[in-house]
Amino acid sequence: MRIFEAKTFGDFLKKYLKTLPNRGRGALRGISVATGIHSTTLSQAVKGARHFSLEQVADICRYLGLSELETKYALLLSQAERAGTDILREFFFKELKLLRQQSLELVHVVKQDKILTDNEKAIFYSNWYYGALAVLSSIPGLNNPISLSSRTGLSRQRANHAIEFLVRTGICVDKNGKIEPGTNSTHLEAGSPLVSRHHGNWRIKAMEKHPNLDLETEMAYSSPMSLAKQDANRIRALIVDLVKKVSEIRTPSPCEEAYFLNIDWIKM
Repeated sequence: MRIFEAKTFGDFLKKYLKTLPNRGRGALRGISVATGIHSTTLSQAVKGARHFSLEQVADICRYLGLSELETKYALLLSQAERAGTDILREFFFKELKLLRQQSLELVHVVKQDKILTDNEKAIFYSNWYYGALAVLSSIPGLNNPISLSSRTGLSRQRANHAIEFLVRTGICVDKNGKIEPGTNSTHLEAGSPLVSRHHGNWRIKAMEKHPNLDLETEMAYSSPMSLAKQDANRIRALIVDLVKKVSEIRTPSPCEEAYFLNIDWIKM
């Protein structure tokens, strides 16, 4: 369960425990041992019989590995529960609403290591091959200009020009002719005028591959549908969670293959 869907912190914890193996049996004891919170206190708070203190919420969030945004939401949620007046409670509810909106913005989900200038963004997101070269440079055996040119189908001149840009901006580094990533990721803000160009570049590449998908390693999914507004919002939140989980898997993963996700999953 996402913390941003919870009405109380105890409600979040109760539903979170049910997602664990054996429906979280014994998990409260693990939290108790790790945080120093008495198991009886935990049990009562999960059932709604008492409130968690802010210190307890912070300790539990740390134990569960919640992100900074999720922890901030949990602390505000706890404060809203304990608010003594409607005015104070309404104040916290407004803050919670803002955080819920932020939780659906990918800039708060995907860690960005490299901040580009506006001019650098305009170049980097102008065409698919800048991002492709940056990703492919992480794969041993491909991290040289000749192999990168061959793999992407770019002319040697165009590939070299793009690689020079990537090295100059620090997105890649040149180590004695070996091109390697200088950063893990960049990110465009949702309101950037370059977003539509960036998405369009990769969707065009996906469309080029659709007739020849490798059904064992690649996939494309399209599903027109009608549904309730509330359920549409739930699906969007699920996709945000998917992006977060993909980022968490990708970051420590050894560089062996290169793919792009649209919700097409296609090998470069």
